[in-house]
Amino acid sequence: MKKNLYAFLLLVLYGMNVWGQPNERVHVQTDKDFYLSGETMHLTVRTLGTDSSPLHMSKVVYVELLGNASNAVRMKIELDEGRGGAVMTLPYMLSSGVYELVAYTRWMRNEGEQVFFRRPIGIYNSLSYSPETDKLVFEDGLPVQGEESSTGMTVRTDKPVYGNREKVSLSFPDFPKNASVSVSVVRQDVSLSAKDREAYAAISRNFDKKESVRFTPEMEGMIVEARYAGNSPDEKVLLPNLSIKGKEFHYYPGKDVGNGIYQFFTPTLSGMKEVVTGVETNGRMELISPFVATAPEALQPLHLDKNHERLLLERSMAVQIGRFYPADSVVRKEVPGIFLPKPQFSYDLDDYRRFPTFAETFLEFIPWVSTARKGDGKAITIFDEMTGKSNHGNTLVMLDGVVIMNHESLLKYNPYFVKWVDIYVGKYVFANQMYEGIITFRTPNHWMPSFQLTENSLVQEYEGVLAQQTYLQPTWKKSTFPDFRHTLYWNPDVNPKDATLECWTSDLCGIYIVKAEGRTPDGQIIQGYTTFEVK
Repeated sequence: MKKNLYAFLLLVLYGMNVWGQPNERVHVQTDKDFYLSGETMHLTVRTLGTDSSPLHMSKVVYVELLGNASNAVRMKIELDEGRGGAVMTLPYMLSSGVYELVAYTRWMRNEGEQVFFRRPIGIYNSLSYSPETDKLVFEDGLPVQGEESSTGMTVRTDKPVYGNREKVSLSFPDFPKNASVSVSVVRQDVSLSAKDREAYAAISRNFDKKESVRFTPEMEGMIVEARYAGNSPDEKVLLPNLSIKGKEFHYYPGKDVGNGIYQFFTPTLSGMKEVVTGVETNGRMELISPFVATAPEALQPLHLDKNHERLLLERSMAVQIGRFYPADSVVRKEVPGIFLPKPQFSYDLDDYRRFPTFAETFLEFIPWVSTARKGDGKAITIFDEMTGKSNHGNTLVMLDGVVIMNHESLLKYNPYFVKWVDIYVGKYVFANQMYEGIITFRTPNHWMPSFQLTENSLVQEYEGVLAQQTYLQPTWKKSTFPDFRHTLYWNPDVNPKDATLECWTSDLCGIYIVKAEGRTPDGQIIQGYTTFEVK
């Protein structure tokens, strides 16, 4: 019922968009515009309407950092009421050059790449240099970037000068009401030059106006797409499904959208997952990447002043030391699986005598489960006490969260690997798929030891969203561990209730920039700026 209502709402949205509903836009803020490979980029993302007012529709934003086809970092960011924050770790192998930060939602793909958010980011690889891949120019006397000014917001610190590892208090005396603001505190040393910005702005792009298909917005969670690889794209596919290996129950039926493409409507899955796609026909489902931004043909040169070499060397040392003495981390939330009622029957197999096969195990002490002939093989059936009958073999069978299409492979599985068996009696409907009962088998570590999936099931690594993350202050206090953080503070979602914020200085001396940036509810850009020194 819920899926039917969702499909109806999507049709309504499509019609409203055709008749002029404001489209979606994305705005991204970062703690800096220049990074070393190996550093972390802190981002905050907001979705807006074309009139710059908040628009809370999509649940996922896709972000790509693109230098060229071989230098790229991609991530998915979870949104909560149109806002999200994440941390992008920059690989050590990234080449030096000017990259393009691109962000978009699935809904924006209907208008084409020309509406994607874009901004330049400088990357410097301090650990290696290759004249074939790095685009790096050191010059004398590059113009210094002017200081930024405050617009509609004031930022203050409790002192102008601090020592190492000292607390800094930040205040915002005229914080605009209901504004959405991010705050960063970073050391002022190297930034993207005006020369690089001008060169980036002059790049000509030729994007196709629109893609040939219509993309639905991700209003409830991530839409995962897969392509059917079988005898023919027109072949009828039976029971397309997606599940996730692990402890929780994740089962998502596939929706045929034509041309051999199937969609799986999931919640917003976080972190790296082992996703298993399956069908009951001869073929398999191969996941399709949701990233579509066109990479620049060539990496753009990065211009640096020769006087920055000492600062870059110091910052490079800080990155390498930070690998061994991390001073900050993030908190991630795990998305639970689909809610199921309490199983009618639950068995801990350690409480019973073990038998060499599951067929014998069912026969001896799980009377609610048996086997029946189905086609040329056997299927697992569940007895329903209310009807006094067993089902016809259309049981949803799962091992460690993975759908087992061929029940015979489970019947041959060694019961000594399984600890728990849960049985759900009754009818369960997932979109257009109905099962008469569910039986789940769980091993102690939830990783299906020694189990061999059939050819119509495909295991694939899939990276979900980066869930909402929090920048944590270091807990060293009086620790003797080194602390060379270049970013002292990052908060992607500051509100008027945060009258005072606190951060701690590191072992790096120098001038630090405190920058608050955001928008008011009517879309007006606001910015606050101040500096302090660490001696």
